[in-house]
Amino acid sequence: MHLSGFGIVAKSSYDGSGKLKLPVGTGPYKAEDFNISTGVLKTTRFDSYYGEKPTVKNVVITGMTDASTRAFSLESGEIDFTCDIPFNKIDALDKLDNVRVEKYDTARTYAINLNCNDLFADKNVRKATSLAIDRKAISEKVLYGCGTPSKSMYTSNMAWCNDEIDASAFDLEKAKQLMADAGWKDTDGDGYLEKDGKKFAFTLVTYTQRPGLPLIAEALQAQLKELGMKVSVSTMDSSAIKEYISDGKEWGMYLSGLATCMTPSCIYFLKNNYYSSNSAKYGYSSKEMDALIDKCTTQFDTAQRYETSKEIQKLAMEDLPMIYVCNYGVTYGFNERVTNFKFNPTAHDYMWNVDIKLG
Repeated sequence: MHLSGFGIVAKSSYDGSGKLKLPVGTGPYKAEDFNISTGVLKTTRFDSYYGEKPTVKNVVITGMTDASTRAFSLESGEIDFTCDIPFNKIDALDKLDNVRVEKYDTARTYAINLNCNDLFADKNVRKATSLAIDRKAISEKVLYGCGTPSKSMYTSNMAWCNDEIDASAFDLEKAKQLMADAGWKDTDGDGYLEKDGKKFAFTLVTYTQRPGLPLIAEALQAQLKELGMKVSVSTMDSSAIKEYISDGKEWGMYLSGLATCMTPSCIYFLKNNYYSSNSAKYGYSSKEMDALIDKCTTQFDTAQRYETSKEIQKLAMEDLPMIYVCNYGVTYGFNERVTNFKFNPTAHDYMWNVDIKLG
């Protein structure tokens, strides 16, 4: 059902007018109260749950989209558990007597969708852009080591990952040559490239909910300036991005945090991002890609599916409608009274194990 985008929702979650009143699910906790205006969900242990029963009886989930607010709330003792705290506050929080911070690698990536309808229509321009990104510097200096340079969309610990791919190279001189070969040159000496009287200038859009995104956006702005690209950064709420892009506004890059293995499938992420019906909004369409995705989707033999998936990955990294910057590392913050946490790398956002303990 997940592959088809189909889900089952409890009728009791809605009132008579069709408005959500309480999120009713099938897990080890049951919802007791949900405040739609504040986003606070109060839950209690579901003693009739068919599986292992939670050790913590009551859990209150509070929505906090701002990373700094989450960090302050953890420091003050208002909350006991959170993730994605600001990287520049990790060390300070970890030194507190009542707080500890843990880091994990996830099945996510910091990815760039390129607007292939405009400046990035030329594949060589896309390759030059990738080569001009110093992923190692971003990993070490921007993300404080919370995330490693991406070689492709997948990490090597995934069974279907094509380990022959490594698109993490940084080569500014080669990038400049590719741009020159594509006809882009700085003819007026202002430091920015032009072609046919048009500057290579664009807007990079991203959102604030993931603390690493605005920081990476600033780093990309500086690094791509060295290539001769004039980048303006526009940071907004994630809910506004889709409308911004679909409204036909001028943009060149969309930087986001993507889950590559939320569903343990060798084709799910690839189909969602590279199949023409899904990628056309970014200006990318490929009959060869579509044929490979169709082939992989209909194969039942696991080994064959993995091999076809690897072909798709290879083509995707050759065409480069998307550029992968760094693998997504996650920081968890705990009040010291929280113990026995077990990290789930496929879905890190506030997913905790039922036997987590609260002292």
